[in-house]
Amino acid sequence: MPRLAVIGFGALGTAIISGNVNAAAMRAEDVLVIVRSPLKAVHAAKLGFESSTNIRDAAQCERLLLAVKPQSFSEVANQIGVVNQPILVVSVMAGITSARIESALGDRVRVVRAMPNTAVRISKGMTVLAGGSRATADDLAFSRALFSAVGEVLVSAERMLDAATAVSASGPAYLFFLAEAWIEAAQKAGFSPEEARQLVTQTVLGAAELLAQSEDTPQALRKMVTSPSGTTAAAIKVLTDRGLREAMLEAVAAATTRAGELAKA
Repeated sequence: MPRLAVIGFGALGTAIISGNVNAAAMRAEDVLVIVRSPLKAVHAAKLGFESSTNIRDAAQCERLLLAVKPQSFSEVANQIGVVNQPILVVSVMAGITSARIESALGDRVRVVRAMPNTAVRISKGMTVLAGGSRATADDLAFSRALFSAVGEVLVSAERMLDAATAVSASGPAYLFFLAEAWIEAAQKAGFSPEEARQLVTQTVLGAAELLAQSEDTPQALRKMVTSPSGTTAAAIKVLTDRGLREAMLEAVAAATTRAGELAKA
């Protein structure tokens, strides 16, 4: 199997490759992790991965998972330099276009961009993929397999990736933010912190699974539990009056704009 190098052995990079190994979609011995510290090297070894402190070693592999923060891309690209052999770069950096990666690393590079979210840590992620100008069908197939091992995958056009960043990559934070307030409300209603967390967490899990399995729209499902003049209707009225829908529309738009700004940073 072609070797995969990983630059960016943080939570996201580790989750992606460990999830693939755990799903038997990849062998640990086919992965080379680029690390900066002995502690990271020890961590990589415990997971069965070979490691190197020489970032140029990544350019000798057939495939590269680039999982660094977008603000670090220029530094990383300068350290790698122009790549002198054909290589597939799978990037999970928000805002950094495939054209910019190709320009920085040279004309032997093929790019597939991926926007996963944090749920890849439990193999329940949502990832949007888009191929760059030189990406082949095989490149997209490999990338789809890589992220299918840790969740669901949607292939789209690159122009949609800023929006994907806002909708699904940042999306878990929206739910966590809501859960914070929801748990606080449960505690104010009289439940203990532990009880409040259990009530909210299981409600979210059940509702999400119902949404996933049902053929009904979210609107139809909401109406099923919203009796006229009932308790749910009273709650929905408050959320509507406080502008929850408008706030969500503005939040996603703001995150989309920020993703585009990262490309210019």
